[in-house]
Amino acid sequence: MPNALRHTLFIAVPLLAVFAVLPGVYQNHLLLFNFVIFLILAQGVNIIYGFTGYLPFGYVGFFGAGAYGFAILVMHYQAPAPFAVIVAGLVGVALGLLLTPLLRLSGAYFAIANLAASLAVLHFVANPALENITRGPYGVSLTGTFNPTLAYTAALVVLALTLGAVVFLKNSRFGLALQAVREDAVSASMAGVNVVKMRVIAWLASALVAGLAGGYGPHAYSAAKAGVVNLTRSVALEVAGAASSDAAFRNSRRVTLAGIRVKCTPDPSPGRFGRNGLRGDARRFSCIR
Repeated sequence: MPNALRHTLFIAVPLLAVFAVLPGVYQNHLLLFNFVIFLILAQGVNIIYGFTGYLPFGYVGFFGAGAYGFAILVMHYQAPAPFAVIVAGLVGVALGLLLTPLLRLSGAYFAIANLAASLAVLHFVANPALENITRGPYGVSLTGTFNPTLAYTAALVVLALTLGAVVFLKNSRFGLALQAVREDAVSASMAGVNVVKMRVIAWLASALVAGLAGGYGPHAYSAAKAGVVNLTRSVALEVAGAASSDAAFRNSRRVTLAGIRVKCTPDPSPGRFGRNGLRGDARRFSCIR
């Protein structure tokens, strides 16, 4: 059975089926909605961290940008909720484009810079000078668009699309190229992979996922506050995303790029954290064709 079909039938479909049935047997729908939102965000982290190795400590900033993009459209322009959610995703992408220069950094430097960027988003939307637009630190009330049932159904659709995208990345040539960039950017570049383009696409795709998830938040909560951008939520997302990405790629060391088979093996020379590093993805690898 092809890997893509196996992942779809035995992981994605059962997960979606469980969350589609749960509202009928469990009454705390808000908790279920939070589960779905966090699953969406964890897969968004998986796209940027699991496939490229960039750990975004401030990933929740995209979620907050999407939430306020939705809230401002509905509050000031009376936009319909479905359109506002789409725009929320585009707001996340716009913030990702603004922060694209951060990809010039790597490792802890990228993670810390990304966290600083998310805190900048927090202080921007909470600025009392913008109270007429974002309601400042008081938050936005959107009781007119409160529709938790519709928001939950739409969030399940986005979760399905996100899981489908991750399955595609895991089993496609494009995803294999991303994994090669994660393991050894120099060797991937020598094999013909546009490293910068790959990283930017993964970065913007993950920002789109978080922006869409942020758009569904106010639709279900009927409110948006600056507190949606907080360190606790960001750390929770990193743990969930890191767990899913490590499970998916722990033993991934062999990839095919544009018809060229590349084999990566551990480099026995001492690494930054010791002879072979503290863990698999901290080791250095040498790749041969």
